[in-house]
Amino acid sequence: MKLDAIPPELVHNIADFLDRQSEINALARCNGRLYAITNPYLYRKNAKFFHSDALAWAAKTGNIETAKKALQYGADPNASQKGEYVPLRWAVSQGHRDIVRLLIDGADANALGYLGKTPLLFAAQEGNESTFELLLERGADPFAKQDAVQLFTQRGVRIDYTDREGRTALSWAARKGHHELVQYLLKNGASVDAGDIWGHTPAIHAAMTGMTPIVETLLESGVDIECKAGDKRTMLSWAAVNGHVKTAEFLIERGADMEALDKDGRSPLVLVANAGSENMASLLIEKGANVNSHYGRGSPLSLAAARGHVRMV
Repeated sequence: MKLDAIPPELVHNIADFLDRQSEINALARCNGRLYAITNPYLYRKNAKFFHSDALAWAAKTGNIETAKKALQYGADPNASQKGEYVPLRWAVSQGHRDIVRLLIDGADANALGYLGKTPLLFAAQEGNESTFELLLERGADPFAKQDAVQLFTQRGVRIDYTDREGRTALSWAARKGHHELVQYLLKNGASVDAGDIWGHTPAIHAAMTGMTPIVETLLESGVDIECKAGDKRTMLSWAAVNGHVKTAEFLIERGADMEALDKDGRSPLVLVANAGSENMASLLIEKGANVNSHYGRGSPLSLAAARGHVRMV
């Protein structure tokens, strides 16, 4: 029987008896028909039994077509052999941005590799700002390895670079509670006034997530305690509405205005009455907040009652 006449099922059976990928590849290269039958089989076997190393090779060498085929036939973008990089880390470390873009939707953007390095850190080490930005846009944690931020600032990259939502590294550090990184960024000239698309500055982010030590550091760096977001809420309003009692108490002790109104005319106590935080309401009242303050929908008492917050009433 001629090779061209062998049924596909029989070709697959022959390939099943071949242990090495090189042997299957040799079979595929006999002629065009065998290649068409065997090549997909080879990719599937590679994905199933060989840790998807075809995808890793493609990521390392920049072969986009091989990478596409490997993924098409089941390669795992997060697969790796012991001591080896996953495909995404190969693509990042070698600067193959087209393959990074291909892999990023299915790969772990924060996967740790050799010496605990993330793809983001590899991008920083290579000075590849476009890849760094792409990883951030697709969910990489800029603080999974703090060294990445430091490497980029040392290479002269804009310290106030913003992501798609307008957040700077300082905003993210403040929001996530990375105090040492906040101090590092401030020391290197990061703007404390940079607002995101909602007008939230680093200080507002710190207050709304209850990061009291960072709030204190930002105040000491010159931030106005009455700074406001796009909705005109102050740090105290954001700390209060999110139930961060310690942060709110700290701000009050520093002189924060407990009657500051947001764009809808709501004071911190009105916001808290609406949200139903009993502990926060107790703190504000104890510190002297006006329980009779009104805005369009009534007093804090009537709001709490309307919302069914019985214990607050």
